[in-house]
Amino acid sequence: MAARGRLLELLCERVLSTRAAIGGKWPVDADRRDGTWTTTAAPDWTWGLWVECLRLVGERKNLPELREEARARTLAQAGQVDRHDLTRGAAFYYSAARLACTGSDPEMKDLALDAARSVSDMVDDVTGARCLGRDAGGTDKHALETALTGTLLDWYATKTINDKSWAAGARRHLDFTVAELLKPEMPEPQAGTAGSNFRSRRLAYAAAGYYRAWEATRERRYLDAGDRIVDYLWLNSGADHMPPRDPALGGPGAGPADTAAAAIIASAVSRLVVLDPPHELVRRHAARLGPILDSLASHVTPVDAKDTRPHGMLVEAGSERSGATPAAETLVGNFYLLEALICLDRRGLPC
Repeated sequence: MAARGRLLELLCERVLSTRAAIGGKWPVDADRRDGTWTTTAAPDWTWGLWVECLRLVGERKNLPELREEARARTLAQAGQVDRHDLTRGAAFYYSAARLACTGSDPEMKDLALDAARSVSDMVDDVTGARCLGRDAGGTDKHALETALTGTLLDWYATKTINDKSWAAGARRHLDFTVAELLKPEMPEPQAGTAGSNFRSRRLAYAAAGYYRAWEATRERRYLDAGDRIVDYLWLNSGADHMPPRDPALGGPGAGPADTAAAAIIASAVSRLVVLDPPHELVRRHAARLGPILDSLASHVTPVDAKDTRPHGMLVEAGSERSGATPAAETLVGNFYLLEALICLDRRGLPC
């Protein structure tokens, strides 16, 4: 198991080897046996995660060409602003907004704010919630994970243009998810056979969204909502603290693990524990972070001296893509573990 500093270098190495392997396409998931990536020319919202991987590693390794590529890839996706798809907010947060925050780049700032306005226009005037959208599931469909993907640009816009109406919109959406969507996703475990349901990942995204809301507002109800999820995943995980893909089936740790969900939680908690000044309410979160990261490290290649796979693969994540190999490496898992380690290494937020 690699130490934290070495683990971070392995994740950076994987970003560089992935970049060399995929060319101008977008990574989705990789075969755990040899690290061969499945790529696409038409990515979902996670394209923003790959853009931010490039920016983070370029910054850490002093490789300005990676930031240039990140910016070019973002501009190539600019037409996605017009999609009626709530999750595109997350894509443009991790790409345009973070590029704007870390450099004087008015074009990226304008692109991020355009996306923020487009996402906020999707609100239901009665409930205050935002549907998935015509291009992403339906105008009457809602999903718990949008507690993160549907609000990230609100916090960016609130801070960037000092307009609290953005935060008010995020609160209305988050309050709807807590009241209407959270409890049904955390049923009591029961006997059953694990299938392809990645309940753990939906819950992890939601926890990250609630923790992000607490970062921005310091309103205790959002920290409590995130804690409800993390407690549920913790109690239904095995001794290694890796949540099963569907915690509602079997007992603690039953079924295939979801290391990507654990990485999302690790990233969200890392953001909390590096806040300056540190907050007394996050002490219990810091106590859990170490064991989660230690377990994640045991799933990063090389896992032993005989492991010849590319360095820095976070395996046992599992991909939601139909036809993906079992226990695949995923862009999602790699990114959120990378973000967690960078937060801890710099003792501050990534941007």
